[in-house]
Amino acid sequence: MSRKMLENQIRTLDEQLAIELALLKLDGRERRAAVARIPPLVWVAVASVGGLLAGKIIGSKGPRLLLSQGGNLFRLGSMLMPGLAMASGKSE
Repeated sequence: MSRKMLENQIRTLDEQLAIELALLKLDGRERRAAVARIPPLVWVAVASVGGLLAGKIIGSKGPRLLLSQGGNLFRLGSMLMPGLAMASGKSE
C-alpha cells in the first residue's frame, strides 16, 4: 500500500472512532438522565432490600455466595440499564 492510501485509511478509522465515542457519550448522558428521573424513595427502598438480602446471604453461606449473587445482580443491572435508556428516549 502506498503512503497516501494508508493515510486515508487512518483518517477513515479516526472518523469512525470519533463517531463511536460520540455515540458512547450520548448513551452515557441518556443513562444518567434516566437514573436521575428515578425518585429518591425508590433508591432508598432498593438499598434497603439490597442490604437485607446481602445480610441474609452473608449470614447463611458466607462471602462465596455473596460474590455469586453479586454477579447475578450485575448481569441484571446491565440488562436493565439499556431498558432505562430506551425508556428515557420514549418519554421525551
